[in-house]
Amino acid sequence: MNALLEWLVRFFAWVFRRPRLNIRVIEDEPDKDAGGLRFEAENTSPSPSSLDPVIQARFLYPSKGRMRRGTATFDVRELDRELPSFKAKLFSASARALPPGYGHAWFRVYRSRMRRGVARRVRIRSALLEPLGPVRFWFELWRFGLCGRVKKGGPMTLSDWQALKRSQGPH
Repeated sequence: MNALLEWLVRFFAWVFRRPRLNIRVIEDEPDKDAGGLRFEAENTSPSPSSLDPVIQARFLYPSKGRMRRGTATFDVRELDRELPSFKAKLFSASARALPPGYGHAWFRVYRSRMRRGVARRVRIRSALLEPLGPVRFWFELWRFGLCGRVKKGGPMTLSDWQALKRSQGPH
């Protein structure tokens, strides 16, 4: 019984010490050659870690009147990718190659990793960089595939988008 309790304590200590990553995409400009993707990364665990230099992206983009699936690989430009505990850092990344319709891509999923720990996925609806949770993301993607509609409320106005960006702020 004592060995089981000791094993459980070690297991839960390992789970809570495991590095966790929070990512917030600030800007994704496909026209820029260098550093078109800007994002903020934060390690929300007590153990320090570092960011993997490669970010994978999946998305849907328009091509010849149809929506096609695409992938992209971004390389982080900063050499110092160390992530101390509970401190956010800004990074930029450059794409190796992007399809011509990437600027109008929908349902983007950015996947980034740390040196150790679980990969983090950031799900975004459109070029306005609206973050979505996993359930809503998959529901809207499913709905878009079936009937070609994105959301019921209609498009976001420019003033709504500016208010969203101000509320996110430069953290």
